[in-house]
Amino acid sequence: PTLIHYDTDNLVVVTRDMGRNPTLMETLSQPSLGDPETYLGDYVELLAELHRHTIHGWRRFREIQDRFGAYSPLSDSTMDFRAYSSEFAELLDYLGSRYVLDKGATVEEFYRVEETVFDPGNELYGFIHADSGIQNVNVDPELREMTLFDYEFAATGYVLLDLAGLFLGFPQSGEGMRVPRGLYDALNGQYFALLS
Repeated sequence: PTLIHYDTDNLVVVTRDMGRNPTLMETLSQPSLGDPETYLGDYVELLAELHRHTIHGWRRFREIQDRFGAYSPLSDSTMDFRAYSSEFAELLDYLGSRYVLDKGATVEEFYRVEETVFDPGNELYGFIHADSGIQNVNVDPELREMTLFDYEFAATGYVLLDLAGLFLGFPQSGEGMRVPRGLYDALNGQYFALLS
């Protein structure tokens, strides 16, 4: 986006909209626009850069939110699902009727993951976009630049939720797109190499 105005005293930044560039989802569904693996690699790099610079600065973001009285609405990346244990149990009952499922072990793992995700002392706690699917990043095919948008749910949290959100965005795209296992592993490796 083009910078229109900034006020460092009040921490306000105003930018102009990003124009008509396609989203990453649109770009990946049009092979003529380029190699999908390269675009996904670029996006993973963008997420890793965002997280690497904010992992230890999340308290500053929280202070700015408090100063403005601006609070992020809940998203799947910021909602503590432990408050919905009965709904989760019902979901497991439904899944158990269709698949072989160890309900006790699944619940135990679920709570272990929840504790990690909501622990501000976790070394991977930082700024998260919290809606990081391929539908929320614009691509400039000529300049090969990417811009995240739709920060409605932006918050502090476990940064790996953004990486998960990227991959979850594929089945939700309605295009039936899936990340091949080899590419999935490569992108994860690239993310963690850049993060460290």
